Amino acid sequence: ASRLTPRLIELRLQRAHDRLETLGRRSGEGLARIASQRRSRLERVSGRLNPQITQVRIARAAERLATLDRRAGQALLHRVAAWRRVVDGQGNMLASLSYQSVLRRGFALVRDEAGNAVRSAGQVAAGRLVEMEFADGRVGAQILGDSSGGGDRPRSVAPKSAPAPKPARRSSGSGSGPQGSLF
Repeated sequence: ASRLTPRLIELRLQRAHDRLETLGRRSGEGLARIASQRRSRLERVSGRLNPQITQVRIARAAERLATLDRRAGQALLHRVAAWRRVVDGQGNMLASLSYQSVLRRGFALVRDEAGNAVRSAGQVAAGRLVEMEFADGRVGAQILGDSSGGGDRPRSVAPKSAPAPKPARRSSGSGSGPQGSLF
């Protein structure tokens, strides 16, 4: 009860009132300062938000975008052309390395009845059927003679419907085997 004297309560109320007044004044000053700062920033920005200036910036950006689009299209076309040159070069290399380019130079590919390439005379016997592929097509043939390497040289003849091929001329070169040297 000694603490709850009217004088003490009045003093406490006065202090709280003063503190509340100080805080209210400070908050009003802070609010005015923040509003002033935001107002000045808004005024600075509003000068840049002129519709004409914005339209000019949009037009410049559209021109730049169109230029970059053209350049990108040209770069893509150049890149595709470079890839095409690489692929064409590799295609030419592939064609030059294929066995068909050898056939175009006058050679023939001989296959047995199973379709496997015949690489030596010892792989076929007399009377066996073979297929010969030339640059312009394929013909069937039958092996005549001995394929043992001694005596008669193996010969092939085309079927009766096609004329018999002429025997190959022997080269006077020093190559080994019945074909002679190609160099």
